[in-house]
Amino acid sequence: TVERLSGPVGFNLGDVKGINPTTEPAVKWEARVNVGASVEKGNNESKDYHVDGHLVASTKRNRYTAGLEFDREETDDVRTENNWLAYTKYDHFLTPEKWYINTNASFEKDDFKDISSRTILGAGSGYQFWYSPEKNLAGELGLAYVSETFEDDTPDEDYLAARGAINFDWFLYKEIIQFFHWDEAILSLEDTSDFFVRTRTGLRFPLYKGLTWTAQYNYDWDNSPAAENEKEDSAFLLTIGFQKGN
Repeated sequence: TVERLSGPVGFNLGDVKGINPTTEPAVKWEARVNVGASVEKGNNESKDYHVDGHLVASTKRNRYTAGLEFDREETDDVRTENNWLAYTKYDHFLTPEKWYINTNASFEKDDFKDISSRTILGAGSGYQFWYSPEKNLAGELGLAYVSETFEDDTPDEDYLAARGAINFDWFLYKEIIQFFHWDEAILSLEDTSDFFVRTRTGLRFPLYKGLTWTAQYNYDWDNSPAAENEKEDSAFLLTIGFQKGN
């Protein structure tokens, strides 16, 4: 049976949460792939390739992140750069869009830093200061287990470390120019002179229907590199890519 109302129904305006609210998807996701390449021929021949990808999937309480970077360079048929980095992270929010705990892992190989493998397994907590389509800022602190093997005579290492990370992006002009910065620092708790930092900073320009152009500066510092290697390593990248999400 259907009950008919005999008259108007009264209600408190303060109890109204919204009028025709938009429906949020159960899972929010964003994926991005960038590619950069240059080929030079003549007196000197060189080939330089860069690929990176990033995927984030989020629910109200959980966020899953995965990514990959790959660089390769050859000059006069001699390889001068060959490295890759893969990473993944899981965040569980304790409060809506603010405090969270996380687990993280990364796997790295760099032939010209004599790093045969570097594995980092970590866990910690984070706080999300800003979260919106226009501006995001999160900071993390925690502990990590680091395992490194080297291609030269440098002794392999396994140690407990402190980990800190910052992830920031901000549309300086809405949907025209996006500034981004990410960094991660790993500090050995057995020898505080043994630490390394990775940073990724740049500007992203959305072009048309998901197509993006990116100018990016990568700067890494390893305070205890394998023998005869430089402590700092940097690269300036210009890439074209595609970004999609809901």
